[in-house]
Amino acid sequence: FFGFRSSTCQITVAKRMLKAKILNEYAILVKAKDSCNTTATATVSIETVNMPPEVLGMPNVISINEETERETVLYTTIVEDLSGDDVCCTLEGTLPKTKNFMVFGNDTGIRVNYSIMSSESPAFSYRQYNSYIVKLCCDDDEDKSTGVLIVNIKKPNKTKTYEPPDWFMMSIAISCGPIFLMAFMACFVLIGTMFIPGEVKKR
Repeated sequence: FFGFRSSTCQITVAKRMLKAKILNEYAILVKAKDSCNTTATATVSIETVNMPPEVLGMPNVISINEETERETVLYTTIVEDLSGDDVCCTLEGTLPKTKNFMVFGNDTGIRVNYSIMSSESPAFSYRQYNSYIVKLCCDDDEDKSTGVLIVNIKKPNKTKTYEPPDWFMMSIAISCGPIFLMAFMACFVLIGTMFIPGEVKKR
């Protein structure tokens, strides 16, 4: 698993080591000799540890609209395992608890993409909850790490149309009644004056 460079006196990694849970301790015997053929030996102990997955781009903060549609990608992050293990990520939880989010990722390997998406039936409401903490848990079968995404809900910018009360139209109708009556009487008098003959009027 290891090599030695005599020119620089450096111990190097020759090939990929076993997983730490299988074997995590190695002993290397180093022997040195000078020009007088005097020798000395030393033992170098090396311990390996598994590195948990690294969630790149988290923590982070994003903002979305109330009207965000179903299965919309909200944020994508890269997850990398420096130990070379396969990584799998899941939705650890949200605060407050909600079913508005889900996690999607179909890549495999030591460097994968995972997306936080809106669920199949999201119901975002600024008045109810205007911010969520979404936790992404990534596991390489030995260690876990958690990425945190804060999702803020934008305040809706809605223009409210004025709707008059029910009595408003009724009051207009009542107030217009006398006007219509006076107009009708005026027209009747005008017609009578212009079209009824004077003789008929004298009778």
